[in-house]
Amino acid sequence: MIKFKEIIEDNYFEYADLEATEEQRPFVYGPVSSLAHAWLYGDRARPFAIYNDETMVGYLMFDIDYQWDDPRKTCAIWRLLIDKKHQRKGYGKTALKMAIDYLKDNHDPDIIRVNLLSGNDIAESMYKSFGFTPSGEVHGKQFTMHLDLRHTD
Repeated sequence: MIKFKEIIEDNYFEYADLEATEEQRPFVYGPVSSLAHAWLYGDRARPFAIYNDETMVGYLMFDIDYQWDDPRKTCAIWRLLIDKKHQRKGYGKTALKMAIDYLKDNHDPDIIRVNLLSGNDIAESMYKSFGFTPSGEVHGKQFTMHLDLRHTD
């Protein structure tokens, strides 16, 4: 069963060892730099380890108060990575569904955003399968997708 747990001293080294595949590395931040970002944005960043039962399989991080030029309440999924040893088992899709539900239940956003690097076709396809659509925003090599929760169930 998939669950989210805080990253604490007891699971830090296991968390720090999580890795993307060689092909995915250009598209994702590693766990240590992600935790550094969480520390820098501690007022709004929420990092979690993803577990399948008692095995850590990945990590994700939310921004619960994403700041941008839009009056709608916005949250973001900043990170989502399933370790290379645990991919192709459905953990990423399950974690994304749980992430959306977590944000809806705990922060009631109008919009959930995600930024992706161009060429990250696997991630783009997964987000699209959950109803995320390109917003038209492009920042360098990144583009933004969003899920408009005020127009979905």
